[in-house]
Amino acid sequence: MPKLNESGYTMILVLLTVTIIGIMVPPIMSSIMNSSSQYNESEENIQRGKLMDMGTIRIEKKVELAVEEAEAIVEEQTREGETENPEDRFFRLLQNRLSASEETIVLKEGQQQFILSHNDPSREGGDITVSYEVTPSLNGGTDEVERLQDTVTVNVSLAEG
Repeated sequence: MPKLNESGYTMILVLLTVTIIGIMVPPIMSSIMNSSSQYNESEENIQRGKLMDMGTIRIEKKVELAVEEAEAIVEEQTREGETENPEDRFFRLLQNRLSASEETIVLKEGQQQFILSHNDPSREGGDITVSYEVTPSLNGGTDEVERLQDTVTVNVSLAEG
């Protein structure tokens, strides 16, 4: 029986193993890199959302505080005999306390911040509206991101006398 030459078998086996690994590694690495970048993007979106929420809460608290102060002043003036319509006085007081402005709230220097701007209050019937915009930033204001534009509505129903 003739003997087979098996001296190249190991070499072919090693080459085949290296080829299979070379074919399988790029898709696996690509998948790992994609999931890592998707995670980072998701984390940034979550942080922007939190910054928008913080801006919304801040403007709503600012409006709530101005409304409480204006109501207290109108009630006091009414008790003292002021004859002007209480709703007109209330609106004028809100205009003074909530005049149009823009402020930048920095949470981490050069990183997380949001810009909060609002317009003067407007009045339509018994409702007073304050329009505002929140612009979040994760890198100190140099990134262009989505802005949240919304309004806060105050229903005015002050009792006269």
